[in-house]
Amino acid sequence: MALTQCAPYIGGFSDAQALKEERERDLERARSLGATDAMFSEATTLVTSQLNGAIILVGARDACSMFVSALGAA
Repeated sequence: MALTQCAPYIGGFSDAQALKEERERDLERARSLGATDAMFSEATTLVTSQLNGAIILVGARDACSMFVSALGAA
């Protein structure tokens, strides 16, 4: 969901595609380590809420920039 909201601000199709592919690899790895659908749902809700709060405070472009930067640092 957050990737969809931030797609216009990521930088381009190849950057968005790279983030999507990385997300898929991370989800697969998390499942192999025992993550459940309930855990994914809870994490999705948390990230979406935090991103939406940031969008309200600083606007979509800045919120998405911070979000993507944080993903790169993780």
